[in-house]
Formats: sequence, C-alpha cells, structure tokens
Amino acid sequence: MCGIVGVCSGRPIENRYWLHSAIKSLSHRGPNATGELWSRDFCVGFGHSRLSIIDLSERGNQPFINKRHQISLIFNGEIYNHKDLRKILIDRGHSFTSNSDTEVLILSYIEWEINCLSKLNGAFSFALHDQKKAIVLLSRDRSGEKPLYFYKDHLSLYFASELKALFKNKALPRQIDITGLNSYLIHGFSAGERSLVKGYRKLLPGHNLIFDLNKGDFNIKRYWDLPQEQYSSDLSKEDLIGFLEELLEDSVKKQLISDVPSGILLSGGIDSSLITAMASRNFEKINTYNISFSGYSKFDESYKARTIANYFGTNHIELNAEPSCIENLYYLSEIFDEPIIDSSIIPTYLIYKLVSNHSTVVLGGDGGDELFGGYDHYYKFLIMEEISNLLPSRMKSILGKYSNKFLPSDLSISMYLSNMTTDFNTSLPNIPCYFNQEYRINLFGQYLNHNIDKSSYLTKPLINPKNTVQRLTRQDFYNYLASDILVKIDRTSMANSIEARAPFLDYRIIDFAYKSIPASYKVSSKQTKIILRKMASRLLPSGIHKQQKNGFNIPLRDWLSQGPFRDFFFDVLYSHDSIINKSITDSLFKNLSKGSLNPERLYGLVQLELWRKTHNIEFNS
Repeated sequence: MCGIVGVCSGRPIENRYWLHSAIKSLSHRGPNATGELWSRDFCVGFGHSRLSIIDLSERGNQPFINKRHQISLIFNGEIYNHKDLRKILIDRGHSFTSNSDTEVLILSYIEWEINCLSKLNGAFSFALHDQKKAIVLLSRDRSGEKPLYFYKDHLSLYFASELKALFKNKALPRQIDITGLNSYLIHGFSAGERSLVKGYRKLLPGHNLIFDLNKGDFNIKRYWDLPQEQYSSDLSKEDLIGFLEELLEDSVKKQLISDVPSGILLSGGIDSSLITAMASRNFEKINTYNISFSGYSKFDESYKARTIANYFGTNHIELNAEPSCIENLYYLSEIFDEPIIDSSIIPTYLIYKLVSNHSTVVLGGDGGDELFGGYDHYYKFLIMEEISNLLPSRMKSILGKYSNKFLPSDLSISMYLSNMTTDFNTSLPNIPCYFNQEYRINLFGQYLNHNIDKSSYLTKPLINPKNTVQRLTRQDFYNYLASDILVKIDRTSMANSIEARAPFLDYRIIDFAYKSIPASYKVSSKQTKIILRKMASRLLPSGIHKQQKNGFNIPLRDWLSQGPFRDFFFDVLYSHDSIINKSITDSLFKNLSKGSLNPERLYGLVQLELWRKTHNIEFNS
C-alpha cells in the first residue's frame, strides 16, 4: 500500500509548498520512495509515498505518467488481477514499461476509460489527471479497504489517504463536526461520508468523484453496489459450498502473490483458519501470526491458532502483549485521522508491529462476518423477531416503552426488549448505543441535544425489505465494516508499513455471498455463519467449525481496575484542559464493573481527548 495526497483547482494553486510536508507525513504508508508532480498550469498537484510490493524497481514509482495520452496517476492499493488485465491489454496493442500494477491501472483507463473500474479486482484508492478531458478522477474500491478524504474550498479540491496530510495545509480549518461527533458517540465511529472534522468528507466505497477543472466543481457517482438476491433453486448447499471454496482459494492465491515476504494473521477462528487452509494448497511453510495476553486466559486463544498452524504445517510466530502497551496510545491517536471506540485497535497494532519484522504483506479474515452472518446479534435479532411475531401489539408496546426505565441500558435484555415494537418487515432494530442522548448532553452540552434515531447517521442500504438477516448484514457491510473494521486494519497496518489484505473482500466473493447464498444458509435462530461452518467441517481439524465467535479483545476492564492503564486514563480525562465532563468520568470509573460498555466508553473518551489535542482540533462548546 501507499499514501496519496493532492489538490486540483479551476485556477493555478499559489500555495504549493505544503504538499511536500503532506507527502512526508504519509511516509509510514510508503517508506520506499516519494514523488511530487505539478501540472504545467499548476492547477493539479499530486504527491505519493510508496510501499513497494509489485515491481520493486524505480519503474514502479509514482506519480506515474503516460505522456502520450497526457495522463498522470497516484495510486494506493493493489490490483490483484493485474496479470490477467496485462495480458488483455497487450492483446489490444498496449505496451508496458514496467511490471507494476500501477501501469496496468493507467492503461486500463486509457483502454476503457471510467468503465475500467468494473474490471478491477483489488483494494484501492487513486487520483487520475486526464489533461485532454480537463478532469481529475478520484475513486475508491468497492468495500472501502483503502481510505480517501477530501475537502472543497472555493474552486479547489484537496484530497489524501489520511486527514493528517491535509492538515499540513495551514490554510484549511480544523473544527469539530457536531454531526460527526454525535455519530462517534452513538456508534463508535463517524458513519457515512462525514468525518469528525467539519468540511472534510470521505469518498464512500464504490464511488467516483470527478472534478471538472474548467468549472472548478465536482460530482460524485456510485459505480458499484451490493447485488440484489437472486437465489437459484437448482443449486444445493453443497453446490454453493463448492463454488465458494473455489472463489476463496483463487482469492487467497491472487492476494499472496507479491515480490516481498507474505503471511497470514491467524486467530484460530473459522475465517482466518479457512484462509490458512486455502493458502496451504498453493504455498509451503507460509508464516502465520498470533497474539496473546499473559495472565488472562479468557482472552488467550493462541492454542486455537497453534492447532491450525500445526495441522497445516505453517511457520507460526506468537507475540505476548502486556499492559505496558499503554505507551502506544499516544501514537495511536496520531495515526488515526478519527478516533474509533474499539479497544481491539491496541492488539491489532501490536500484531502488525510483530509482523513487520517478518512480512510486508499479510492476509486476514476481515469481511467474513458481514458476508456470511458471523455476529451474534444476527441470530439474537432473529429470535427477537420470532418472539415479536407471537406477542400482541399492546404487550410489545409496553415492553418497548418501559424496558429502559427499569433495566440498565447496558444490559442486552434491555436493548432487545426496547426493540420489540420494530416492524421487522419494513425496518431494522436500533443498534446498541455507546452514549445515549442524556450521556451526550452531559458530556458536551445542550448543542448535542438532537432528538434523532440511533441509526440516522448510518449509510442505508437499498435492499429487499423482506429478510431481516440480509438487511442486517448489508447494514454492517456499509457501516461497521467500512467505518470501523477496515479503518482499524488500514491505519494499524500502515503505521507499521504493512500491506493488509482481505481475501473475503474479493468482489466476486462479495457478489456471491449477497446474491446467491440465501439468508437461511448464513444464520438461524440457533447458529451463525452456517455455510462457512459447513465448509470448515470438511477442511479444518475436528471441532473447529463448532466454536463460537470471539472478538479480538483485550482485558480492558481488568487493566482499568488498577495499574498503569487506569493511571493513564485518569491523567488524560482529569487533566486541566480536558473537555470531558468530570462527573461522567467519575460515574464511568465508579461503575466500571457494572456496565458492560463502560470500559469501552472510557476508552472512547480517552481516544477522543488525545486525538483532539494531537491534531489541534477546535472544539467550540
């Protein structure tokens, strides 16, 4: 992966010196080479930092220029089918000067123009300047593996892989976005295209932005969306498993191809174990990695990973994490453009730090839960739907109205009872909320007093309203996956100059999962991830397919009860310049053992405070 940054405008850019500093700020994303390019009229400036993966020579450096067609390109990511596209392009008369997938991308645009996007299988974000058409094209991959932020100022558009690169332009403002803050406090992330900084937006996955240099303005269009269901009654569950196995093996094979050492993050769960199984068919003694927590057996699943590693004969490497890893929290606030209420960021960062000593490319099981129904709330909502259908409307109304008044909102039963009035045929239940409206008002004042639905910030999928599981998995694909999981993976891996890849997010597997696999093959009221478990029962050691999902968690509650973690959190939240309401902090620490969400709430407030100070974000209360 790499880092990109640039600006395009309807008039010559006068302040050009910030771009060099912006490129330097992305050096962790690409430590191997940097490049800067300005158009002759100074209306377009491109910057790039390169992490060399394919074609390690200077011929793969960027910005990449095709002088004949007057096109320049900066590209972050990887095109996994670049060899297939190269053959097609050669057959169509194109010649290459490098072995890089970057050149494949620029020639694909020359051959098919914007329609080339439908042919790309990869994780990417890029900016392309077509001088003849006087446009700059920004684009982002289908699931949002690679980030792209932008800011519009009069006739100019600024864009970058990370916000910190844009912050190098001191002329651009840095104020908190109230809507983004609300979303963060509710969901744990800033959902949709808004960010936590006012005016800065995210180009959504599967979208293009075309900037017209003559007009000084842009438009955004979607080029890809999740497919509608089209199940075939001719295909049995075994047929579907066979097709899925072929797709996954091909995806893993393509994604393990690189000119640098590769490996797999192996948690011992079903998803990463299946990826290891596919890899072992085509690669010998591949590296696998796992992390554990000394003294906390509840959070230690290293024995599962060891079982899989021994079964497939991988070169398995383990890391042990200690509470002293608080030293990384300051650094994490620097590398994250926006905070996320997700303490698994800590072990994720640590394992990539370990991996950086051994591999430059690593594969993980991300996306498997959203595609194939792996989260517990899927089957719990199915149970709730079944119960709701049996209860009289009057009783459902009473349960929904009074559950939060008599039960703590942190309790799962309270959340499920409050959703009893949901019409499952036309809508989805409200998702869990980190900070309810009362919390938000007490934390940051009355201007956050928006009486809104908890899902109002989420990207809403356009889907068939008849199936609850399909709606839930699609909602998580567009929101939790794109705005939490993939952001976490990108920032923590790039902080260690690691390219993280997700075989389950091959667009062919995404299309197959949502178009061809019925919801009943994913989740029932008794089991999650049904079709993957069936595949795992054939390919993995006995019993692995039966295990329950465990998140990549840390013993946060224990660490906050005493010791250096608690001391650090106290120092941040009770500092004289903290914007956090001290009475809320008192309550959260006092009730640390009572509320299931309280440790994560404290983590979220600490990350927000560190992020605000690190990036000098103005907070006007």
